[in-house]
Amino acid sequence: MLPGQLPMIKLTLQPKHSRQPPSTVHLAQLPVDPHTGKRPPLLYLSRYNSTWFEVLAALHVAVLEGALEQMPKVYLCANQLKGPATGGHGSYNNTSGTRSTVDDGTAGVTEEIAPTIFLARLGELCELRRSGTLKKFDSNGNRRRSYTGYYDWQRLLHAERSGLLNSEVESALELLRRYEGQIEAILKTINLSKAASKAEAEYIFSTAHKYKGGEEGYVQIADDFIHIADGIRLSVVIDE
Repeated sequence: MLPGQLPMIKLTLQPKHSRQPPSTVHLAQLPVDPHTGKRPPLLYLSRYNSTWFEVLAALHVAVLEGALEQMPKVYLCANQLKGPATGGHGSYNNTSGTRSTVDDGTAGVTEEIAPTIFLARLGELCELRRSGTLKKFDSNGNRRRSYTGYYDWQRLLHAERSGLLNSEVESALELLRRYEGQIEAILKTINLSKAASKAEAEYIFSTAHKYKGGEEGYVQIADDFIHIADGIRLSVVIDE
């Protein structure tokens, strides 16, 4: 089956501003392999973390509205966290995206159970806005990791007004506001739909930066890459 003949899932994206109409994205759906009885994984490759999150959020809404029967199994590769981590850092609950400290009783070792740093950052922003502050140290006196760099919501907002936030935190904060009242449910859905491996996933989501050197049989490129304008002569030769 040629790429143009693949069935597409039409998803509605949340507009960045209330005055803007919703935009759409079409996510390719591979046919079921008759030998395995399941769909082979499709890599959805984006430039920004926020782009693949928007697609996952749209899948979540599609399931809620009945447009999809169930959330597909996904594998997240962008900024994959590796555990266990030492030092008693805070982590995020695997199903709700909320902060928790995992202590297995072995010298304060904690395990990072968030699927990506980007999702952990979103979960931390949810808690920061809800509680106002985060504890800097755990019960053992170890400093807890902050995925935003801030332990106080007002300080974070002041840094935003002063233009001091890095682009990844700014992006996560924009998503928090855009998906007002939905973000924690979306985080929970994403975490519950995680596949244990790429082979078990229907979709693999990653940024191009994190997938350098990787190969997949089926790839869909997101539209957030900068297009080369017609008529501009490149100073380098592109080998396609």
